Amino acid sequence: MPLATILRWPLLFCLLIGTLSACKKQQPPPTAPQARPQDTPRPRPITKPQTVLFLGDSLTAGYQLAKTEAFPALIQESWQKAGKPWKTRNSGISGDTTAGVLSRLSWVLKPDVHTVFLAIGGNDGLRGTNLDSSRANLEKIITRCQKAGKTVVMAGIQLPTNYGPDYRKRFAEMYEQVAKAHKVVRMPFLLKDVAGIPALNLADGIHPNPKGHQIIAKNVLAFFQEKALFP
Repeated sequence: MPLATILRWPLLFCLLIGTLSACKKQQPPPTAPQARPQDTPRPRPITKPQTVLFLGDSLTAGYQLAKTEAFPALIQESWQKAGKPWKTRNSGISGDTTAGVLSRLSWVLKPDVHTVFLAIGGNDGLRGTNLDSSRANLEKIITRCQKAGKTVVMAGIQLPTNYGPDYRKRFAEMYEQVAKAHKVVRMPFLLKDVAGIPALNLADGIHPNPKGHQIIAKNVLAFFQEKALFP
C-alpha cells in the first residue's frame, strides 16, 4: 500500500470520530413522559361528614314524637338520600330556654360540629321573660359558637296573639336585631306554614305533629338551599 494512503487512515478516523460526536451533541434531550389520564390525581373523598347541631327546645326535640319524626332527623334522611356528606344532631330539650341552652352549650358544642342551627326562645316568650335577658343570652350563645369557629344559623320564633301586640312585636324583632348585630343568617320563622293549622299540630295547638315536622324539614332544606349554606 502506498505510504500516502497509510498516512491518510489516521486522519480519516479522526474525522469520523469528530462527526459522530457532533451528531451526538446536536441530538435533542429526551422529553419527560406525559402523564396518562388515569394518572391524574383525583380529589380525596370526604370521609368524615360534617355535623349540623340543631339546638333548641320542644319544637326541635319533637315533643311527643319519635326522634325519627322530628325535623332534624328528616333533614338528615333527605341528605342521605341525596348522597350529601352532612349529618344532623338533635339537641332539642322540651321546656328549654335561652338560659338553659347557654348553660349546657359547652357540653353540646363538640369538635365535629360545623354549623349550629339555633331555634330557642319560645319558652322565654311564653313565660313573659324580660326580653333584655333573653337577648343577652342569645348573644352570648352566638358569640361562644362563633369563637369556637362554628357557623350559626338562627330561626325566629313568634308568639301566640294572646300575648299582646307590643310584646309580640318586640319578641319577633329581637331575633332580627340579634342576627343583624352578629352577622348571623336568619330564617324568619321556624313554624312557617305550620303554626295555627290544627291538622299540622298536636291537640295543644302549639307543637307540630309528624306532618307538621315534615313541612318544617322541607322549609328548612329550602332555606339552606336558598342561602347556599351546604354543598
